[in-house]
Amino acid sequence: MNRALRGKGSLVLSVALVGVGVLVQGLRAQTLEKPMLEALEDSVEGNVIPVLPSEPVLSPQAAPTSARTGPFRVGNRTPHPVRLVILMRSGERMINPETAHWDFAPGEGGSEGLLLSLGEEPLQIGPGDIVVAFALDGTRRYWGPNVVGESLAPFWDGESGSWSMILQP
Repeated sequence: MNRALRGKGSLVLSVALVGVGVLVQGLRAQTLEKPMLEALEDSVEGNVIPVLPSEPVLSPQAAPTSARTGPFRVGNRTPHPVRLVILMRSGERMINPETAHWDFAPGEGGSEGLLLSLGEEPLQIGPGDIVVAFALDGTRRYWGPNVVGESLAPFWDGESGSWSMILQP
């Protein structure tokens, strides 16, 4: 009996792995067929929407997104109060990471976002910092974790020279 159950478990695991493989291949094919913005919107499932400029604003000499450090703007377009938490571990903070958090009322910051600060100075985030947000009203809604410079959010806004993240319902 134990042997029969082990065999069924292996079959279920095999079917699950094949299903995941087919799903990944389908997403790759779908992404290659769609324009980049459409694929980006599909992949974030309405949670975080990058507000991209209509035309590229980066010069050819501009540093890649993964090498930028700058201020951070956050907007909460959800009907939920949320807490945004950052683990800052980029640059000099790699040895001694710091954490910070901010609370946002529903709709606070809108689609433009608010510039976050620590004390009197604007918060500076960079590649490798980790950002997560979660609802404070018990709905168990969360956004992230996102790794700056590696995840879709936050995104670099070349026009304002800052990182931005707009939370969506």
